[in-house]
Parts: sequence; structure tokens; C-alpha cells
Amino acid sequence: MKKRILSLAISLVVAVTMIAGSTCMTFADDKVEAKVTVRSQMGGGYLHGLETVTVSSDLAEKYGFTDNVPQSENVSALDALVKSHEMVFGDDFSSETVSEYLVGNSSGYMSKVYGYETFGSGFLLNGGFPNDGTESSWGGYNGTTVSTQKVVTGDVVDFYVYNDEVNYGDCLGYVDMAQKVIAGSRVKAKLSGTSVMSAYLYKDAAAMKAAAKPLAGVKAGFVNISSGSTETIDAVSDENGNLAFTAPSGTGTYYITACNDESTPVIMNPVRFTVVADFGSASLAAASYTYSGKAKTPSVTVKDKEGISLVKGRDYTVSYKNNTKVGTASATVKGTGIYSFSKVYKFRINPPKTKLIKVSALGGKKIKVSWKKQKTQTSGYQIRYSSHKNMSGSKKVTIKKNSITWKNIWRVGKGRKYVQIRTYKTVDGTRYYSSWSAAKTVKVK
Repeated sequence: MKKRILSLAISLVVAVTMIAGSTCMTFADDKVEAKVTVRSQMGGGYLHGLETVTVSSDLAEKYGFTDNVPQSENVSALDALVKSHEMVFGDDFSSETVSEYLVGNSSGYMSKVYGYETFGSGFLLNGGFPNDGTESSWGGYNGTTVSTQKVVTGDVVDFYVYNDEVNYGDCLGYVDMAQKVIAGSRVKAKLSGTSVMSAYLYKDAAAMKAAAKPLAGVKAGFVNISSGSTETIDAVSDENGNLAFTAPSGTGTYYITACNDESTPVIMNPVRFTVVADFGSASLAAASYTYSGKAKTPSVTVKDKEGISLVKGRDYTVSYKNNTKVGTASATVKGTGIYSFSKVYKFRINPPKTKLIKVSALGGKKIKVSWKKQKTQTSGYQIRYSSHKNMSGSKKVTIKKNSITWKNIWRVGKGRKYVQIRTYKTVDGTRYYSSWSAAKTVKVK
């Protein structure tokens, strides 16, 4: 119990000296500034947007407070606390009205924050218990206060009022989930928490999180960074802290936090995640190839629904099947990481070409066609002839044996004829053709 009381004292003490009733105050001419993310919460909700703001090292002094951080060197957490009151109350918060909103008592505690009288308030720095890094004889680490703790650009300062002001049972909540999720997909998350009262036991934020225990029966919510409002998710964590929810349908950056609950008071601690579009389309580098004895592995271009190209190896993998011999081959594209799609794309492997050796007229409207034998992955040949160079209106003749190398064709008609040949192979009842050979011409009488 002594440790609990000590922890509360350490986390709440602010060592603020108020110069009440003073009519003459001086401020140092030199000051510094820091860009700090300030997050202030009370009653299970944020009091303002979770903004990164510029805090001046003389801000606390302007409202009648004195901190123990040299004004010419650093900004104090007290300066940030005063800044948070400006953010909440605007022009209503002034040096004349400060006592209506922020008061430090003679023992060095804040007795009023955000206009609420309480000793159950504290702050965290970058997700951890503010301390000077030295071990305390009472156990844990010696804490700093808002008046002794300096803050620098890039720091995140959380000011809070305990939701449980009787037993101080609040936990700092954690949400563990994938950093990127697909729009509209089901997402798994785990909620856990570490007692804020016991935060003094941990040197830094990492150690504090490592000590977290599952939060059961707790909801999560999406935090609007601009306004600080929270939209609760209609799902509750199980006994192991597991929770599933549907990702937002819109792409972009979101923040999620474990939320305060009547039975489990939680200090909110938003984590960022990104919603990306699902798989949109994929295309192969080519739809057909010529047999060469080697496996064909056409490259694949994969894009999401917004037309953004995905990265092979990171976002998807490609595997091939039946991609060596003549026939229909396939490329299976599977999503990896945040993507879970699986799509099959087919392409053809056609037989190798052959070439015409000679085309001659035999008289009587007959021609003789001879060609180079092609037995590799070939079932037979097809010849076409036409009176037109572009082969329009052509007629075809099929040779069903690949061992044949010539053919007499009757009744081709008089005049100049253009002749071509191609191979074919039959696989599972389907014919696969090579490309046509170069044409030869013959004049038929």
C-alpha cells in the first residue's frame, strides 16, 4: 500500500510554486520553444485534438507558475500542461482566470486541472513514467514532475485525470495489431494494459508495455486526431484481450485505442494504422509464348483497387504451373503481408514454328508445298493460301502427321498465290498453333 501511495505521489506531484497575489513579475528575455504533441484526457475522453503544438519555455511563468527547468535551455512539462489548458479553454483561460482552471496546492500537488478539483491527475512522457533514470530506494525509479521534467521537440506528453479516483486502478491501454490493413477486412487486435499506479516500477515505455496484461471485456475506438473525439467499436475483448473489428472502408491513416470502461478504467493510448485498398487487378507480360524447352515465367503487374502498383515479394508472390510444354500454363498470384487474395491467370505455350522450303506450280491449278520437318512438341501442320498478300479470304489445309514434309494442293485457282504454314499440337482436345511462317508466292496457270 505504501508503494501505491508513493507512486501516486510521484506521478501527481508537480512542484509548482504559485506566486499568488503578486503584482510585479519579471520574465527572462531569452526563451526556447519545442514542438510537442500534447494529449489531454479526462472522464474517458480527450479534451482537445491530439495536436503537435509549439510550446514556449516561458509559458508557465506567464500564468504565474514557476518551474525548475531553466527557461533559456528547455521547455518544461508544466509549460506543456499550461498549453493544454489554452487548447481546451481558449480565451477563457488567462492569467486573470487561471485559478478557475489550474491550481497547485501548498504541498506541491495540482489540486485543480481543467477546472476540475482533484489530486488524481498525472502525466506520461513518450508513453512511459517520467523519471530521471535512477533507481529509488523504495523500488522502481525516481520520478520527475511537470515542474522538473523537460520536454523537447518530438516528445509526446499525455496529461490525464484518473477515471478511478477511489482505487486509482487505471491501466495505460495498448492495442497490438497490424500496421496496415485492407479496407473493409476483418482485423484482429489484442488489448492489454499496465497499471499507471505501478508505472514507477518501469524505467521506460518499453519496459512498461512488456509488463502489460490482457484487458478483458474492454472496447476499442477510433480516435479523430483533429477533434480528439472517439468512435467506439461495437466489439468487446475476450478473456485473453483478443478483439476483432471491421476495418474502415476508406483508405488512409487511422488511430485506435483501448477505451475506458466502467469495470476497467483505461488511460487511452492511440496507435496508428493505415487502411489500404484491396487487390484490384493483375496482368501478365504476355498472353502467349513459343515453346523453347525452358519454363516460361511471365512477369506480373499487380495493382490495388486505387491503381497503385504492389511490390512482388512484399505484397504478393507468383508461382507457375504447366509452364514448360505446349498447352495452357498458369500463374498464381497470392497476396502476402496485409494482402490475402489468390488469383490464377492463364497463358498459352504454343509449338515451335516451321518454315516453307519451296512452293511450286504443277499446272492444272495445282501447287506443291514442301517445308522443314518439325517434330518437337508438334502434332501436325496447317497450310493456308490466298490471292491476297494480307491473306484475306485464305483457304486452309491440315496435315495430321508431323513426319510429312510436303503436300500437293489441288484446285487453288489461277493467278498469284501467297502461301504460309504453321505447326500445331493437340493437348487435351485443344489445338495450339505456332505463328505463321513467312509467305512464299507462286504463279498458278
